[in-house]
Formats: sequence, structure tokens, C-alpha cells
Amino acid sequence: MKANYLLIEQFNDSGILRYYAAWLHFKRVFVNGCFYESTNIASRVGLSRNTTKKYIKFFLDNGWASYHKGNFRLSGKHSLKLLYGVKLIRDVSLKKYGTVTDILNSLRYSILDIKFKQFKYIQSNYRDLVNPRNIKAYKAAKRKNIFFYPLQDESEHIALSYIKIAKMLNVSKSKAVQLIKEFSKYLVKIPGVMVCLGKFHSRGVDYIKGNQFISKGNLYGVTCNKYEFL
Repeated sequence: MKANYLLIEQFNDSGILRYYAAWLHFKRVFVNGCFYESTNIASRVGLSRNTTKKYIKFFLDNGWASYHKGNFRLSGKHSLKLLYGVKLIRDVSLKKYGTVTDILNSLRYSILDIKFKQFKYIQSNYRDLVNPRNIKAYKAAKRKNIFFYPLQDESEHIALSYIKIAKMLNVSKSKAVQLIKEFSKYLVKIPGVMVCLGKFHSRGVDYIKGNQFISKGNLYGVTCNKYEFL
């Protein structure tokens, strides 16, 4: 199963990615996109009646579906792209698509995967600017006019913390942790490291966090785990 990445981004930003996952699931179950009047839609898509009604109402209200001669018909993929001003064919293959949740998690994974590849591309361009492999690579990097400014403590890894993942996917931190477990076979865990945060002053005792401690007058903390794609 494939989905348009530009739509995935739009729907993720607007908080309706789950509905897109449901729409893809409905399209997968009914290949021609038509649900005849006698069809028990909830049973066919494997959802409760209330959940199915909620999705159908959303589809109808937002132009993702319509009724034709008493039958419920989903819009085509091309029509959906036109509805949201998407002209490019930029499809991604989904990892899992058995249920709405499987599709939703696959859509979220595709966001992280694409973002990570973009980061790697920008980093590669930066390296060719400051330490080029050859003159051809330097000229190519300069033409692209893409700049990457590494942070002071940044290593060769481009990795994402669960906080950044939560922000990218428009989900809570706890949900991001769940998704990391879901995507574990596609990720490499980079453990957090201990860093000195400076001299400790007793007046700041109320601000010590759970991952911080004091040693020899200095305040130390452990950075959060980060994750890199395979």
C-alpha cells in the first residue's frame, strides 16, 4: 500500500492523520471505493459501528466521499490530492497496513524516515562545503545553496530524541515513547551521556531534575536517549 507523502505532512500538521489512515483502510478493503447500500460497512472494515459512523461523517463533510445512487463512494486518490492542492506524485510505501492503527503508525514512521533522510542530505552537503571529497563535490554542494550549522555538542550522528519525535508527529511525549517501541526494529538507540551543567549553588536546589545529581560541587545531568534510523 502506498500513500502520498505531501498529504501525510498536511494531515499530520492539521491533526487529522488518523482519518487519512482510516480512509486508506477503507480504500484497501473496498478496492473500487464503493460501499453498496446493503453492505455492513462496520463489519467489513473491522471497526465498531460508532467509530465507522464517525469516519464516514468526516469523509462526507470534508469531500473525501459522497453518496451516489444510495451507495457510499470514496473519492479517488487523485481527487483527494486535488482537493488539498497536491500536484506532485510523491508516494511512500507503508510498512504495515492490516488495521487503521497499523496504517497510522506506518504514516507516522514515513514522516520520521523522510525527515531523517533530509537531515542526512543536508549534513552531507555541509561536509562537502567545509571538507569536500573533491572539487566536483564542493562545487555541487555550493550550487545547492543548502547550509547546515551543527550544534557545539553535535556528533557525527543525526539522531532524534523522543521529545523531537513527539513534536514532529504532533503527539504527546508518552505516545512518542510507544511509537519508538513500535518502530524499534527500524531504529538504533543512542544512549544518553553524562554532561556537566556547571557549578552547583544551594539556591538552585529546587530546580534539580530527576536525571541530575551533584558531585564535587558540580551539577551533572544525563541527556535523553536518541534514536537513529537504520
